[in-house]
Amino acid sequence: LLLGLNDGLERRRREPPFVFLGDAMAEKYKKVACPTCGKDVEWRPENPWRPFCGERCKLIDLGQWADEKFKIPAEEHDGFDEELGV
Repeated sequence: LLLGLNDGLERRRREPPFVFLGDAMAEKYKKVACPTCGKDVEWRPENPWRPFCGERCKLIDLGQWADEKFKIPAEEHDGFDEELGV
């Protein structure tokens, strides 16, 4: 009886406990360029700075918005045109 148990233990020691599938099981994440520095960044849920590569680039971008270096084009609308029927 002990010989049978030992044979099983020896066989388990030689075989890996799991099969490594390499990249086949690895999740593929889209790579995007950091808007500030251009470095490739994986779009992962764990990355708190996405789409930026880090906090520094995020703050640089925020500063540029605050300095009005970036603007979103919009038409001015004051409601006066509607009153005139134009």
